Amino acid sequence: MNTPFRNKAEKKMDDFLLIGFSNGIEKCFRMQLRNWIVAGTVLFFSLFFINGIFKSENRSDFRDYYNASIRFTQENNLYNLDQIEVILAKLRSGEIKIEEIFTPKVFLQLKDMMEGVGSYIYPPTFAFLLIPISLFPYGIASAIFLTLNFLALLGSLYILSIRFHRKGNLLFIIALCILNLKFLENHQNNNQVSLILIFLILTSVHTNKNWLSGFLLSLAIVIKLTPGAFLLFFLMQKRYWAIFYTFVFVLFWILLPCLYAPSFTIEMTLTWKQLILDNYLKSPLFRAWKNNQSLNATLAKYFLNYADVLNQSRFGYPLQELNELVVKGMYYIFL
Repeated sequence: MNTPFRNKAEKKMDDFLLIGFSNGIEKCFRMQLRNWIVAGTVLFFSLFFINGIFKSENRSDFRDYYNASIRFTQENNLYNLDQIEVILAKLRSGEIKIEEIFTPKVFLQLKDMMEGVGSYIYPPTFAFLLIPISLFPYGIASAIFLTLNFLALLGSLYILSIRFHRKGNLLFIIALCILNLKFLENHQNNNQVSLILIFLILTSVHTNKNWLSGFLLSLAIVIKLTPGAFLLFFLMQKRYWAIFYTFVFVLFWILLPCLYAPSFTIEMTLTWKQLILDNYLKSPLFRAWKNNQSLNATLAKYFLNYADVLNQSRFGYPLQELNELVVKGMYYIFL
C-alpha cells in the first residue's frame, strides 16, 4: 500500500535532481562563457597594444609633438609658420617653378622646406610637458606616448562602464570598442593625443571633487581648446566651483613652462595666439596647408593659388583663382 506514495516521492526526487543538474550545467556554461569573453577581451586589448608598439617607429602625429618638445628645449620657434611665407615668396618670384614641382630636385627641395611647417598647432604647455619623453629616441618616446594613450583608453572605458551601465559592464565595453574600432585603429596609427584628452574630460566629469575636476579639465584645455565646451556641463550642473578651479588651473598650466624658460614661453604663447588663433583657424591659406577636412581648407584648395602646392599641382587646382577675401566670403555663405 505504500508503493504509490513511494513512487511519487521517487519521482519528485528524480525531478529535483534533474532540475538541479540542469541548473548546474547552465551555471557552468555561463561561467565558461564569461571566462571565454574575458579571455577574448584581454586578448583583443593585448593584440591592440602590441600592434601599436610595433608601429611606434612609423611617422605619426606624435613626431610633430616630439619635434616641438625638442624645439622647446632648444628655445626654437615651435610653430614655424613663417616658413610658409618663405615658400610662397619663392613660388611667386619664380625661384621655384610650379611646372617643375614634380622634378626630383624641386620636389625634394619643396618637401624639405615644408617639413614641420604648421604641423604643431598646440599651446606651448603641451610641448613643455612632453620634454621628459623627448629625452628618449623617437621610437622609444613614441612607444611611451602610445602606452599612455592605451592606459587612458582603459581608464575611459572603466569610467563609462561604471557611470552609464552598471550591469553587464564587460559586454558594454566590448560593444563600445566594436562600434569605435575604426576610430581606435586610426588613432593608434596616428598616435594622437585624443584618447588622453577623452580620459581627462571623463575623469573631470566623473569626480565630485571640484578642484580635481578643474585641474583635469584645465589640462585638457591647455592641450586643445575644444574640451572647454565641457564648462557648459559644469554650468548645467551648477558646479560653479569646478568652473572657478578650471580657470585657475588653466592659468597655472599656461604659466608652468615659465619655470623653465620664462621669456620664451611668453613669446611662444603670444605667437600661438597670433599665428594659430588669428591666422591658422581663420585664414583659408593656413587651413588648407595642413588640413584636408574643413570646408575652409577645401574652398582654398579649389580657388586659392598656392594653398596646397603639391596636391594642387597634381590635380590641376585651383579651378579658378580667387582673392583670399572672396574665398573667406564663400566660406561664411556656405556656413
